[in-house]
Amino acid sequence: IKSKEIESVLKNLNFIKKVEPVSTNIIIFSLIDEIDESYFINKMKENNIYIISLGEDKLRIVTHRDYTDNHHEYFLSKIKKIEI
Repeated sequence: IKSKEIESVLKNLNFIKKVEPVSTNIIIFSLIDEIDESYFINKMKENNIYIISLGEDKLRIVTHRDYTDNHHEYFLSKIKKIEI
């Protein structure tokens, strides 16, 4: 399941404070306090990756049935290399 792989990758990034346990195609996570949420969302948007803020310092990623292996590899490569 791709969402579990995203969860695993996020947990290993130094700018991620917390990742909620993943059991569906929804990934909810928080950034460390030093990272501005809007800045992060915009950096991802520059790479055609759209992340939604849930408020209360929580961000959401959703994979859906049209989320292909190519999309997944692209996302993982970008999130691992993003410069914050």
